[in-house]
Amino acid sequence: MDPAETSVVILCGGRGTRLQERTRSIPKPLVEIGGRPIVAHVIDIYVAQGFERFLLCTGYKGELIERFVADEPWPTGVRVDCLDTGIDTPTGGRVLHAARRLAYGGSAYDDRVIKARLAQAFGRLIRRQDDRGVFVILSAAMPSRLLSAFPPQVRVSRVPLDSAIERVRERLASSEKAVTKCEA
Repeated sequence: MDPAETSVVILCGGRGTRLQERTRSIPKPLVEIGGRPIVAHVIDIYVAQGFERFLLCTGYKGELIERFVADEPWPTGVRVDCLDTGIDTPTGGRVLHAARRLAYGGSAYDDRVIKARLAQAFGRLIRRQDDRGVFVILSAAMPSRLLSAFPPQVRVSRVPLDSAIERVRERLASSEKAVTKCEA
């Protein structure tokens, strides 16, 4: 096994309950020992053995780990990526997410997960052919390639936030009128 060609998967998603006096504001991997976070020490050990690629499976307070990874000056050639595996995902689920991402490629796997989540959320809103609703995604950077998560007959509009708010208000107002007519 060539360490430079192998990805090291580090599970960083748990709540760190045994260290709860330290982990209320930061995740366990960022608890400092000797002035550096635990996860930095772990990565350093593997880098010393020739490993260069790391995948951190995040969950609880994962955004703080992502920020640390982005701000840390890693040695030349070392690549550290984060994979949000969910807050309450058990260990086996985190390992499965990591295995799939490594097998199917980084962004391609991420796109599949996002599309599945969008389709699932849309499916909870629109369950039958005659259902109507408004599905709003608040993202200035929603890539077009992810829109295939929706059925082909769904019309997608990219609008500024104030326009989206107004459209939802109008939709809700027309829904209330329809309900009032039915009750009368």
